[in-house]
Amino acid sequence: MSSNFFKSSAVVQEREVRIINSNEIVAKKLESIAHYVQEDTEGELENVFSEGIGATEVAVLLDDGEENAEGFTEGVVIADKGSKADMQIASKTASDIIQQANDEAAQILANAHKEALEIKNEAFQAGSEQGYAEGIKKGTDELNQKSKELEQMKKNLETDYRNAVDELEPKLVDVITDVYEHVLGLSLEEHREVVIHLVNSTLFQMDGVKKFLLHVSKDDYPYVSMQKKELVTGTGIAVENVEIVEDFSMKRGQCIIETDGAIFDCGFQTQMEELRKQLKLLSYEQK
Repeated sequence: MSSNFFKSSAVVQEREVRIINSNEIVAKKLESIAHYVQEDTEGELENVFSEGIGATEVAVLLDDGEENAEGFTEGVVIADKGSKADMQIASKTASDIIQQANDEAAQILANAHKEALEIKNEAFQAGSEQGYAEGIKKGTDELNQKSKELEQMKKNLETDYRNAVDELEPKLVDVITDVYEHVLGLSLEEHREVVIHLVNSTLFQMDGVKKFLLHVSKDDYPYVSMQKKELVTGTGIAVENVEIVEDFSMKRGQCIIETDGAIFDCGFQTQMEELRKQLKLLSYEQK
């Protein structure tokens, strides 16, 4: 260390001594610090805690390459004032940052809530559409199933109906012929010409026969004998070629025609039985 410097409140140099006006220097430095702080406040610090004015920086501002006045401690008072101003700026900036963070957080929450609501609505809409489509499909499937069941039921009913008809037709034939037989049988007492008609119809269908022997019941014999001419009307058969005999084994309405080569039953009961057979045969042919 140079021998020209001494640790004292004043420095004595070998050259000409110059008196320093410390008040004027401090005033200039304070003005410079105030200007610096004002510019720093208006600039929106990016990192307020790392840009504050410390005691070292204030000391640098005070250091202009000239010696200070006697008894003046460099940077102590100035550093105090600068740090206080920086802390105020830092506090305000921190409050602004916190407020901005709170605002941003609130906005994020609001956006998240809105987005969640939109997702919920979209999910509900999608669920509704899916449910509607599933409902349509389910209804269509049920309708198709019901249609198949109805079609099968229809086929079963048709089968049952056909079976019932097949069973009923022969019974109906029997019932109808029984009714005819009963009604016509009752009418034979009043309308004996029925026997005459049956005999005449049978004789009309015979060709090449010369003689006939007609068997009738004792109840029909008197009337048939009186209507002998009517028996051969339109047949081309001579009356004398027809002989009528009374058969005690026969009932009213029964009649048999006997020729040289065959015997023909033209009685009422026989005709009704033939009618019954024909009706049954007809019902079978229609199946």
